[in-house]
Amino acid sequence: MAAKPIFAQYQVLTYWPDGSIRWLQISCILSVAANFSGCLTLTVHAEPQAIPDVRSRLEKTSAGWLLQSDFTQYSVNTQTLCTKIRQDEQCWDLSFEFAYQDGQTTVFLVEQNTEHWVSGPVFDELLVSGFLGATAPTLRISLLLRFWHQAGIIEVEARLHNPQRAMHPGGLWDLGDPGSIQFHAFSALLKSHQSGKAALKPSPEREWLDVSESDELQLLQASSGKANWRSANHQNAQGEVKLLYKGYKVFQNDNEIAQAEQASPVAQLNGENWTCQIAQAEFWQNFPSAISCKKDRLKLCLFPAITGQNYELQGGERKTQRFAVAVGYATGTLHWLQQPLRCQLAVAHYHTANAFPWFGPLQDDDPVNALLTPALNGKHSFSAKRDIIDEYGWRNFGDIFADHESLYLPPEHAAYISHYNNQYDPVFGFARQFALTGDSRWFQLMDELARHVIDIDIYHTEQDRVEYNNGLFWHTDHYLPAHTATHRTYSKHNQTSSIPGQTGGGPATEHCYTTGLKYHFWLTGNPQSKAAVIQLAEWMNALHGEAPGLFNQLWAIKSRELPALLTRIKGKAQSLFPLTRGTGNYITALLDAYDLSLNLRYLKQCATVIKHSIAATDNIESRNLLDVEVAWSYTILLTSIARYLQLKKLLGEFDADFHYARESFLAYCRWMVQHERLYLSAATELEFANDTWLAQDIRKAMLMFQAAELSPAEASIFLDKANCWLTAITAGLAQSKELHFSRVQIILLQNFGPHYAQEGFPAAALVAQSIPESSSHSLIPVLSRISYKLAKALLTCRFKRERNWIKTRMNN
Repeated sequence: MAAKPIFAQYQVLTYWPDGSIRWLQISCILSVAANFSGCLTLTVHAEPQAIPDVRSRLEKTSAGWLLQSDFTQYSVNTQTLCTKIRQDEQCWDLSFEFAYQDGQTTVFLVEQNTEHWVSGPVFDELLVSGFLGATAPTLRISLLLRFWHQAGIIEVEARLHNPQRAMHPGGLWDLGDPGSIQFHAFSALLKSHQSGKAALKPSPEREWLDVSESDELQLLQASSGKANWRSANHQNAQGEVKLLYKGYKVFQNDNEIAQAEQASPVAQLNGENWTCQIAQAEFWQNFPSAISCKKDRLKLCLFPAITGQNYELQGGERKTQRFAVAVGYATGTLHWLQQPLRCQLAVAHYHTANAFPWFGPLQDDDPVNALLTPALNGKHSFSAKRDIIDEYGWRNFGDIFADHESLYLPPEHAAYISHYNNQYDPVFGFARQFALTGDSRWFQLMDELARHVIDIDIYHTEQDRVEYNNGLFWHTDHYLPAHTATHRTYSKHNQTSSIPGQTGGGPATEHCYTTGLKYHFWLTGNPQSKAAVIQLAEWMNALHGEAPGLFNQLWAIKSRELPALLTRIKGKAQSLFPLTRGTGNYITALLDAYDLSLNLRYLKQCATVIKHSIAATDNIESRNLLDVEVAWSYTILLTSIARYLQLKKLLGEFDADFHYARESFLAYCRWMVQHERLYLSAATELEFANDTWLAQDIRKAMLMFQAAELSPAEASIFLDKANCWLTAITAGLAQSKELHFSRVQIILLQNFGPHYAQEGFPAAALVAQSIPESSSHSLIPVLSRISYKLAKALLTCRFKRERNWIKTRMNN
């Protein structure tokens, strides 16, 4: 039987430096039965193939755009955000309603040059953005509309964004901040020009609820419907939890007719020869949400109007909601929106395509993989533990409950509300496990967390200090509840902090994780993930003294170069970049930005940072790396250098920068073989001697496996140490009562892989090279950088920039 062709649309996500395709996104419409399993084969034709019965035409109009296909006509007014849909004689209007205050409707104001249209044989896509209202402060709105030609479906991503800075007095980030913007409601409305029979289906397993011609049905999901639905996780700026009731209720006009826990509803209208539907992805998870239907309209309330209550979008905070509209003659249910199809490539293909570093088929007896069972299964799985603090609602859903932060609470005490904010990059760990296993639960965890991080955990503003703008917020402060700080670490309600003498702060170098977002972009094509990686890399550049401006450069000299200069004048060694996870995160962010942009500036900066961090000729003993509480994270820096070497291998670049990094990396690994130990062997030196330290040790073992690749002559020495440590670590964790904790599982996920045998480096690349002496004593490199930065300060001095620099520090 001949295979049935499925016509598709293609987009290159990333190229290799030689211009060949690295990652390609393929989009198509595929309808299959439940529990279907099959194989799709990609066929490349010499000439483009036309899709039968589909011919689309796009025209620019005075008000927006007109898209005409053989089936449907769409007329998009980019000034009012209204889309008129026509199929033969039937017409619908898709529009949006927004209100800052109860009883108020706000006009959408489009900016110039914000429309972007992508046209193709399977779908067309329009991105339009602007501001809601003419008087500042106003929210920014972005709408992405994807028109699927053959299906009569419009997929919509609606994003609200507060571009203002937060004022964060004293480095505290609670709700009620003057930089927040309050609003009352935001909805999508689908009006039919002809009346039809209205119905609402609360969830796939429930029956349709029909509506008489004169009535209206409304479903309001007021809370998660879980056992802990009144959790303090949902407190407002006043510390109150004001959720209306448990789960959802269905009302006919104003009369309650049904109540249950979680809804995934679809609303529809049926006419004589037509139907239309509307549904929201992750409806109950992003509560409050509402949906309603009557004879001539369907309404989806992404932020439903609730009497006496407003929504608060914090400064620099965003929220993206997704829904779909379907129109046509024989439209199927939109319940697929809750569980879309997942296509999985063969593990061998990921391996041969060098899609992931240190990647290969899972081994049945892998002791590390055996430790990951709690991540997906049982009451301690990442999904199940959300219920403990009710990690649901539009601001919370997707994040991970940091259950390890409640370790030292007495059993009778409720767990702390503590948010994880992607520490140690679980987005990457989930992506990797999805590729290794094909288990869609890993993909779901990755996708939900990545979208949360991009919207909520990143500080989307250009109006604050450069060291904060577009940065990633830390997790909730250690061993403390979040109170009203939401996902922004520091609350005014905590009188202490995990850092002695400090009760506030903001985004910082030691909490930046980009690799997972890079893979999220590659696995989903979501452009917001790519943009986030670039933003975070540039934020890290700014934090490390690369931001333009007179005061920015003078501040960088004062913070970094001047202390190094004074130390070296005294005859002591000091690198410009410390041996910490902050420097390691910086290198990793630069590597990820390079992968997505192929901008050599990022790769060159990696080499610069490495040269000013470590050297093969360092007096390693003097760096006090065994002072665990202070120096433990040097292994994260070494791990990032191993990734740099792996990228240089993929690029075939075995140049001076490669050899400097290799020799320096190996020098520190040789020192580790002789001197390093497992952290808990010196438990008395640790403030909190728990099994997170045993998980952190996994990084040491993996560094030894990586060192063996880079020095075949010493491979047996490195492998002996690697296996010795790995055996002790996995045996200890297998018996640990803390194995299920989020942080432990995520550290294992992040560092999985190097223990599998890898294809080695070319022999010619591993020939020892003479490299420069350590520059950590020399004054010349520091004076050179100071001169460069002073020149940059003068060349990039701008009145507005310098005024804003002063203003942001005077305000806080």
